[in-house]
Amino acid sequence: ASDLNAYRSNICTTACNEEMCVKDALANSQLVVNATCSGMAPNIDETPFNTQLLRPDHFVADIVYIPNHTKLLAEAEALGCKTLEGQWMTIWQGAEAFEFWTGEKANTEIMTKIVLESLS
Repeated sequence: ASDLNAYRSNICTTACNEEMCVKDALANSQLVVNATCSGMAPNIDETPFNTQLLRPDHFVADIVYIPNHTKLLAEAEALGCKTLEGQWMTIWQGAEAFEFWTGEKANTEIMTKIVLESLS
């Protein structure tokens, strides 16, 4: 959050797990990113907060990629939110790392195919 706020003031906040903190953070947010282990196997029935606090205008990204489609994402979609699954962070983080370390352009088409096959 502090790194993002260095570029643009108050663009990002972190939230505590208490419902009032989450409620306040969501009231002032459009993007919600789960970067916790909540919802990750074997705890696939967990969500990091009460998803009923989400609004249809929220964009919900989950960094968890096993399972690929978490309970958080399923509940967010049911409420009309747009979502992004965690494997995309894995793929693009890998592409950035590949390019950084090799100086060569990553073949994201092949990387995507391999990651999606590996996770299925």
